[in-house]
Amino acid sequence: MVKVSLNSLAHQTWSDFEVIFVDYGSSPSHLEELRVLLKDFSCVRLISVPVFGKLWSRSIALNLGIKEASYEILFIVDVDLFFASSTLESVLAEYDPRFYYGGYWHFLDQEDSKRLLANTTAFEAKCFKLSDDNGMLLISKEHLFAVHGYDEFFHLYGGEDTDLKNRLKRLGLQKQILKSPSIYHLWHPHVIQKRSKSLIAQPFAFNVKRINEKHVFFNESEKLTIPSGQSHWGTVKSIDPQKNADKIIQLENVHSQIVHFFYHSIFQFSGKFIEVIIRESEKYGNAKTKFKTLIKGNSEPFMTLQEINELITEQLIFAHRHRAYSFKVDLTEKKLQLKIAV
Repeated sequence: MVKVSLNSLAHQTWSDFEVIFVDYGSSPSHLEELRVLLKDFSCVRLISVPVFGKLWSRSIALNLGIKEASYEILFIVDVDLFFASSTLESVLAEYDPRFYYGGYWHFLDQEDSKRLLANTTAFEAKCFKLSDDNGMLLISKEHLFAVHGYDEFFHLYGGEDTDLKNRLKRLGLQKQILKSPSIYHLWHPHVIQKRSKSLIAQPFAFNVKRINEKHVFFNESEKLTIPSGQSHWGTVKSIDPQKNADKIIQLENVHSQIVHFFYHSIFQFSGKFIEVIIRESEKYGNAKTKFKTLIKGNSEPFMTLQEINELITEQLIFAHRHRAYSFKVDLTEKKLQLKIAV
């Protein structure tokens, strides 16, 4: 899919452009595959961000690309698109710096996507739907700098595009719809992780889409053009995997322990690089503990590792998103590991 998308950009009728390809936290093996692929595309400049273990943030990834861009007109798109050969020439002909532009693309079904991937030169869609509710954006670099890019509060899924367009309107820009040639969105499965009582193999925040929506409404109600706490936008701090922690903290899944540490104690290590390892207590789930809880009702309450996963993920978004950290879930050893420069 990546190769097809880049190949369509490499064969545009307009050639005076660069592609900023932001790789945000891929595994070393995937990154090496990407480097090999990109050797065939001279128009592509790879921005590789070593943030393995950080929560996914499309806002941060795009802001890194915005800061690195050499040209003054930016066309922000996702990597799952196929562009007709005259797309860039057409959108640039429409461009007026007084506006920001969204546009329609064709959502292909699975069958049409397979046919396009098999033959990009003789493709005609049989079934697609049009949508302008997407992340496509044509805009001047100057205007993105004026609003400090995408709000880097947004993590995991949803909200960043709507929020940015709201803030651009408050800056005084009006939206225009691009009358561009066909842009096709290639079909791919949507993997939406559902909440589970069992430990999930990745950081997870319950109801994160709704939380992000609340943040959109907050910025709107406060009439913000520049997001709060974003003076250093378009930068990212990463953990040095070779660095040893100043302190290693071992915790068990005891509710009081976890809540007190993540809402209070962690902040007492300001200026320190710490490693936090959380495992299940030996008392957790045993017959004696269950009996005491049933008879006396005063046994120390526990949290599941998945509940702690959710708590840590939320804390990283709300309190630590600008820090250098790495958060991993280890299903084999049934433990959570957080390394963080507080």
